[in-house]
Amino acid sequence: MTWRSHSAFNVLAFYAITKDPASFLVAAPLAWLPDGLERIFRSTHRGWSHSLLCWVLAFFGSLFLAQDVLAFLCLNGVLHVVADAFSQSGIPIFAPNGPRLALRCYSTGTLAEFLFLMLFGFIAYIISR
Repeated sequence: MTWRSHSAFNVLAFYAITKDPASFLVAAPLAWLPDGLERIFRSTHRGWSHSLLCWVLAFFGSLFLAQDVLAFLCLNGVLHVVADAFSQSGIPIFAPNGPRLALRCYSTGTLAEFLFLMLFGFIAYIISR
């Protein structure tokens, strides 16, 4: 997904979860978190920072530690990699060189990605009602 699509995806998801329109103020800028970590640590794209296991463990670990801010950050990461899992190239499930999850619904930057985002937006709208 493009960064704009990631921002929209996370905003829609957070609104469906929290029903708080203000959640977009934080969800939109943090949608880039896995890609930003790759740039900071000069890692390959969709490498360790896109590992589904990494983000899910971090999220549940933050809940265990009762760290709400950390849980919010980790949930942004989970949503980012879940959105990427629907792309043609997918995401690593456990480690960068391990098995990948690729649901192949769209290619990044295409009309199919836009339509996927619109479908997700519709689903989020139904959930949030």
